[in-house]
Amino acid sequence: MNKIDVFINKSGGSVLRLGEEKVSSLLKESLGERIGDLMVVESGDMSNTLEKIASKNPLLIGGGDGTAVCAAQILGPKGIPFGILPLGTMNLLAQDLGSHPTFEQTLSAFDDVQVDKIDVGMVNGKMFLCSAVIGFVPESAVAREELREETSLAALTKFLSTIKRGMSGEIKETLYLQAKETDEPFPLETTALIVSNNRFVQNGADPMAGRFLRESLKDGKLAVYSAAPQSVLDGLKIAFSMWQGNWQDNESILSFEAEELIVNTKDRKILISLDGEPVEMKSPLHFSLKRQSIPVLRLNMKTA
Repeated sequence: MNKIDVFINKSGGSVLRLGEEKVSSLLKESLGERIGDLMVVESGDMSNTLEKIASKNPLLIGGGDGTAVCAAQILGPKGIPFGILPLGTMNLLAQDLGSHPTFEQTLSAFDDVQVDKIDVGMVNGKMFLCSAVIGFVPESAVAREELREETSLAALTKFLSTIKRGMSGEIKETLYLQAKETDEPFPLETTALIVSNNRFVQNGADPMAGRFLRESLKDGKLAVYSAAPQSVLDGLKIAFSMWQGNWQDNESILSFEAEELIVNTKDRKILISLDGEPVEMKSPLHFSLKRQSIPVLRLNMKTA
């Protein structure tokens, strides 16, 4: 039986919730003698740790979508497959690769791993494995981080104001979309533009568990979704439909697929969220996919 090496991002949302000792205990209890190296790594040291990997054992990395991107950037070019344990905040990629929504549920059902290759999204040379978002989402992420750093009334007021403006549609971006540079730009006013690495499941069998699961990770298509609420009530309807899992049916959601996408903005620079991490980028934004370019480990779960 192959040993499994496990590297845990110490700053992962679920690690902070459970505590390092609890996470390590659950891993040892579940995997037993299958565990090879088990390391809890500082977030800032994760890149250096992954660079030094020489083991041939299957590798599971505990963290969120940001940790997964870090692993893909370093291990992908080396052809080293990795799996993701859901120890971040959203854990979208982990669930796409077979995990259950929580770390505890995943370990209780974990059986084995299998190698696969997945598509990678690119925008202006930067990688994303799940999605890139323009508009309300990166603005709210910045306000949330400011609130974490400064728990003042002013920071709280700014955060709540950002949420209200997004829900009501007051946050708007006028974007100009093209499939290729020779196309006539298509103007689009949106509160949030999501560019996903492959499309999301449309009204899956279990909508509560699959609100943002993707049908495939290797269809070679970008899926583009625009949300443009017209009022607070409209925004609440979108939020409720997201909770139910049928958000794509909402009348304020526009969607289409493309192999490539160019997004021009009025401003020279724009804030964009890449797998949950807000970054400032120069316009125009050139989106594309690298088909089946990253080797990963899918998690197989025991059947009841």
